[in-house]
Amino acid sequence: MKHSCFIFLGFVSLFILFSCASASKKKSSEEDLSVEGESVSIPIPERKSASYFSSIDSTSLSLAEDGSPSSLKQMAMAIHKIKEEDYEENEIVLLQISSVIMNMVWTSDKISWDVPYTSVVNPYTGALDSARQGLYDSSTGSSDFFTLVLPSLVLFSGTSRTDYYEDAEEALTAANSLKEDSTLVNYLLGVLYYRERKYEDAKTFLEKSSKLSLNNRDINMALSEVYYALGEYDASFKISKEILSTEPHNIWALKMCSESCAAIGNYAQAEDYVLKVLQVEPDNMDFVLLRAKILMSKGDYIKAASLLDVYARTGLISKDYLLLRSQLQKNWNRNVSLAAETAGRALTRYPEDREVLLYAATLASDSNQLVAGQSALELITKYLEMDSDNVDAMLIAVSEMNKAGNSEEAYEISSKLAEVTEDANILSVHVEVCLVLNKVDEAWQIASSLYEIAPEDEKVRQLYVQVLVATGRSSEASRTIASMLEDADSRMKSFLYYQKSLLDTDSESIMNDLRSSLTANPRNRDSLFRLYRIYYSRKDWRRAQYYLKQVVALNPSDVEVLALNAELDTLLGK
Repeated sequence: MKHSCFIFLGFVSLFILFSCASASKKKSSEEDLSVEGESVSIPIPERKSASYFSSIDSTSLSLAEDGSPSSLKQMAMAIHKIKEEDYEENEIVLLQISSVIMNMVWTSDKISWDVPYTSVVNPYTGALDSARQGLYDSSTGSSDFFTLVLPSLVLFSGTSRTDYYEDAEEALTAANSLKEDSTLVNYLLGVLYYRERKYEDAKTFLEKSSKLSLNNRDINMALSEVYYALGEYDASFKISKEILSTEPHNIWALKMCSESCAAIGNYAQAEDYVLKVLQVEPDNMDFVLLRAKILMSKGDYIKAASLLDVYARTGLISKDYLLLRSQLQKNWNRNVSLAAETAGRALTRYPEDREVLLYAATLASDSNQLVAGQSALELITKYLEMDSDNVDAMLIAVSEMNKAGNSEEAYEISSKLAEVTEDANILSVHVEVCLVLNKVDEAWQIASSLYEIAPEDEKVRQLYVQVLVATGRSSEASRTIASMLEDADSRMKSFLYYQKSLLDTDSESIMNDLRSSLTANPRNRDSLFRLYRIYYSRKDWRRAQYYLKQVVALNPSDVEVLALNAELDTLLGK
């Protein structure tokens, strides 16, 4: 019993000694340093677990994270082994990652290395398999750069799914914070934002990616499409034309050149590209429609109609087809009612499409007809809720508000236009609104300033004369009109004689100037309509209708003028 107690006490003593030694060792590891009498404790940092790729040299790993074709090739060369058995597992996985990136992302380039076989299964290989199958693998976690990036390779798998976009954006943003100069991450973010129609964001990341990997065809192609989506057609055309210069049969480049040129308005060059596309893809109905659009711009309605018939026989119905068909019915068939009906079909199918809305509003405004049961003002108001800065839409809104007698609302919009442009055609719209509201000082300030800057511009001269007359500056207006009549062409003479008639004080002078106006231009609507009003006031219904019918002929769909003509029919007992 005593022997057992001694043994126990011995163990206790050893434990105490060991504890003291450990404490002493710990204390020695946290030495006290005196700095001006103060004691600072320096703890030993905890050891962190190594990442999966930590044994690969930092240069090679950095090249892989850059992810551009040239960087991936340099990385593969740097870790190349003569014998497969000499590769470490993580080196094989890194080569596998790089080969999948090349195959899925950089399709314009080719792999220049062999990938040793491995049966290893881990988050990296799992993410690669999921991406190839069209699935976003959210189970990889966020332990390092590649677990954040690899799931987003699904962007190139051809899947139409979009439910992973939010997760992909979060992961790629995190990866971008780890390596801001990664060509791959910037490109992936650019492609993702393009898919989400966040075109400005897409442009930012794709431009950066392009600077990081010069002459990368895949990046440049994506950048060209983003420029096109943003309406930067010249920039889009420049890129696609550069690609075509080295690859004359590149169908993508031919298509982008076609569409960019057409959007710029260079239809002659666009047609050359379109014909080359149709030689390769004669059944490509998108480009059949594009050629029809080009032919219509040239006034070749017969060939355009034939192409639209070819498209219609396929049974397809698209936005572009309906809009082109409506334009053909309006401009060639002269059937505005049928054109409005076709535009209504487009509006029913694509009620939120901006192009359809703007076209329908323009047609409704020009023809004074409803499109799909909606007035021009209703349509353009809906459009402006989506794009409040579109100049064409704002001009339609001003016109329709003036028609409706909403001059104050029209003034708000035309004032906004006047702030952002020096275009005389647009400013003249604002001046007319000012004159309706008797804001003569503002109207005069704009007209006189423009005339001082560009006195030879015909539209500016017309605006200046119009405001001189409207603001009661009769003497100056008479002198200006007389000086301008000397070398004016027929259309300008017609305008000047009409303005001169507004200054006349006796009926004979008024009639003489209006007749001179129509001699110079028989289609001057203002002069025709004023003669109608003069004869109407004299109750000379027959002569009034003679002039009003010519106004009707100029715009046979103007419901207000048609109503006036119907009234004259009644007065004449027709």
